[in-house]
Amino acid sequence: MKKIVLLLCILICTNVLMAQTEFTIGAITYEVISRNTVKVHDYNDSDSVLVIPSTVTYQGDSYSVSSIGFYAFDSCTNLTSVIIPNSVTSIDHSAFYDCTSLTSIIIPNSVTSIGFRAFQGCSNLTSITFSNGLRYIDYKAFLGCSSLTSITIPTSVTYIEISAFQNCNNLRTLYFNAVNCNDFVLDMMSLRYGDAPPFYDCPISTIYIGDSVQRIPAYFSYDFDSLTSI
Repeated sequence: MKKIVLLLCILICTNVLMAQTEFTIGAITYEVISRNTVKVHDYNDSDSVLVIPSTVTYQGDSYSVSSIGFYAFDSCTNLTSVIIPNSVTSIDHSAFYDCTSLTSIIIPNSVTSIGFRAFQGCSNLTSITFSNGLRYIDYKAFLGCSSLTSITIPTSVTYIEISAFQNCNNLRTLYFNAVNCNDFVLDMMSLRYGDAPPFYDCPISTIYIGDSVQRIPAYFSYDFDSLTSI
């Protein structure tokens, strides 16, 4: 009998938790991902400047904002600036996809990964700061960010996926400080879908390589047709 009662209690508690998986505060909808963490799930506002809080409280429970979820700000064309808190550890798949008015963003030290197509199509993004904590920049993360003119890859980065900065066609200066960054292999499937080295079709003319760099990725040998100084 006790086992049956315990099982019923577990089922009731599970149903309550599953019923309340999302909540909205202001213009941001959050999705509960654990007992004390949430991710940004959606944004419904026309404001141009957004400050994402590090913690939120809902119905007496406090949650840490630990990630920016899939498509959270997809096609928010009025958004020009976003401040990401130090509680966030990942920016997920297509989080800022096609935010065509976004001009600048600072990635805090807490963020270790930037997901697939996270900033693809942010055509007015002129400035992005990668803090030293970032390790992974995923496939096509910044594809077509055509207003970027320079970027700095921090020492902490260990992997830059294929096509990560492809078609950033005003990117002319690269500060490369990654201590031990990856090589990669373009297989036939990748070529079939038009994928390319991380900086393909970027007119990079100047590369600064940091003193701490231990190895140069192989794609440096064929990525930079416009290179004049290193």
